[in-house]
Amino acid sequence: MLAPAANATTLFLETFDTAAADTTAFNAAYPTFSTTAPAGKAVTASGGQAVITASDNSNFLAFAQVPGFAGEVTYSVEAGASNSGGNYNVGMIIGSTLVAFHPGFAGGALRVVGPGGFGNQNVGFTPANGVLHKLEVTQNFGGTVGLFQLRLTDGNNPGNVYTNSWTDAALVNAPFGIYRDGPAAPETGFYDNLMATAIPEPGAASLLGLSLLGLISRRRRKV
Repeated sequence: MLAPAANATTLFLETFDTAAADTTAFNAAYPTFSTTAPAGKAVTASGGQAVITASDNSNFLAFAQVPGFAGEVTYSVEAGASNSGGNYNVGMIIGSTLVAFHPGFAGGALRVVGPGGFGNQNVGFTPANGVLHKLEVTQNFGGTVGLFQLRLTDGNNPGNVYTNSWTDAALVNAPFGIYRDGPAAPETGFYDNLMATAIPEPGAASLLGLSLLGLISRRRRKV
């Protein structure tokens, strides 16, 4: 299960609340990020969301990343598109690997583009345009080094969930972030709540539980 544990630790959270009119302004407002946006493309922020746009119809890849983390960590983002019919894709970038899905395209065509990845998969629902869909990726899933488990949740119906996995040990601790790829104008990708959450080790959680039980027992004996 990819939902963070109740006592999980937030390592990073960006809500993109500072407006930025172009890539230069984005870099100034969000210095933690490293951005790549070819000429005529832009990584911006408005309305409490990051936005990736373009001014022509050529294919392109634009993204913004922050440093990754070691251990069992869940990376997550809410991502969507303005009016794609499947012509372009949005999602999460980890290192140089893309975790891609296509809003507005039947079945979503989710794929992982990189070593150990897989081709287009039908997620069982169509991620709607104009809606943020939650994408989560857990590295070292279940304590297995290099195992990445993903989860895509439909922003219109949280009961629609797709999961899959791939293995690439070289991606552990790699930078992560947002991206948009494919043909352009005037379609945009938009993103919110880019987050990294540390998952506590089972042993640590068990010790915490035993400590709490011991404390409760001592308090009961004092009553």
